[in-house]
Amino acid sequence: MQVVLVAVMGGKAGSLLDTVEALHRERKMQVAEAFVIVGRREMERVHAKILDAGTGLDRLREKMGDAALLDHDRFHLRIARRPNGQILDEDIHPSDAACFREALWRTTGDAITLAGARPVVFVLLPDLRRSATAVSTAIFQLLGRDGDVLFDARDDLYPGKRVALIELELLKLGGKLEGTVLTSFQSALDAVRARDERAPPLVRIDLAEGWVDVDGHLVDLSPAERLWYAYLAWWRADRPDGWVLVGRDGHEELLAFLRRVGARRRTSEIRSKPLRQLLEAESVDDDDLRNLRGKTVQRMKRWCSEHAPDWAQLLVPQTDGNGHQRIALTAHRIEIRGLPVR
Repeated sequence: MQVVLVAVMGGKAGSLLDTVEALHRERKMQVAEAFVIVGRREMERVHAKILDAGTGLDRLREKMGDAALLDHDRFHLRIARRPNGQILDEDIHPSDAACFREALWRTTGDAITLAGARPVVFVLLPDLRRSATAVSTAIFQLLGRDGDVLFDARDDLYPGKRVALIELELLKLGGKLEGTVLTSFQSALDAVRARDERAPPLVRIDLAEGWVDVDGHLVDLSPAERLWYAYLAWWRADRPDGWVLVGRDGHEELLAFLRRVGARRRTSEIRSKPLRQLLEAESVDDDDLRNLRGKTVQRMKRWCSEHAPDWAQLLVPQTDGNGHQRIALTAHRIEIRGLPVR
């Protein structure tokens, strides 16, 4: 099987050619094209050890014979540069690190385009600095397609075996995100940040301390309203659609929740008479509890109108007209503290 190889050159030039040989020996993969990213020191090393006449690449072709498809014309050396054209020595400075990321991004994109239907093999070479390993892995995940492969090339595992290939199974998003996201590494970062800004709010409810906040902003709810909102939030995590039965038929489940969170110990804080009556196992007219549910809805509507109108449909309790109420916000965006494990 013919493949296209992408690698950032590490400290050992020979390990790249050892990897080409190992791919054929262990995986029956023939490297038809190689894209190699280098800085100043690596560039000099690649020329001296691999590309110069009579050195590594020529020797590899002699050794592998017909199995060696890689030649000088198919060896694409990509040099990481600053905007002024100066070749990078290191990627320690943030601006240099950004130049390196973009160079690797462009090189990977070119390799994928040239590969067509052929797999692209990403390789983490021995002695590769950790920052380059991290960026290479991230770009593989963002651009790698189904069928592309990431290998860790190790030279420290088996005596007498120069390189061992460890396949790394990671998430691959190539072709699975909208095209405008993946025009450059920076655009991918910007897209992720924009998604964070558009993400649904995070609701945190602390039953022990007595507060509710939305993305760090406190919501002014009474103790009784806070308990009802926490009850809706609790069931949101337990039921696929989040709907909670209200009315007299729902009193038993509500009472079980109130007892679970120890609400009876705090009855002096609860001004809602029907809620106190329910805690004391007295008969409760649901019209009174309906008032509590309605007040909770109005409080949340008021908070959303003042702070985040777009979130109202997620945060304000909804009714289905058939005796049910829920919070539409998904369960993974709700945290409840001070709640005993079921």
